[in-house]
Amino acid sequence: MADKVWYYTLDGSEKFGPYTDEDFIKLIQQDIVTPEHYIWMPYFENWMKLGDTVYASYSPRKEEEAQTEEGTAEAGQEPAAQPAAAAEPEDSTEDSEEQTD
Repeated sequence: MADKVWYYTLDGSEKFGPYTDEDFIKLIQQDIVTPEHYIWMPYFENWMKLGDTVYASYSPRKEEEAQTEEGTAEAGQEPAAQPAAAAEPEDSTEDSEEQTD
């Protein structure tokens, strides 16, 4: 079986490749190809987002995310939640009008 041949693009306007499997992994490890890039090889029907493939495991970004999640778990903390929407202030004009009567 022939070596794998990879191509990548960010938005489809410019495609890069072909790269051998070894060279492609190096590009991922060097953060040149990131989880946001789309990748393709002749065996694929369509382009796939690198972040959705097993090759994402080579990304330093995935390592950083895993370390951040690990550190949070080790500290016994829950991951930071999204801030709740601020409540709208109550209309205080009714109170002030009642007091002036």
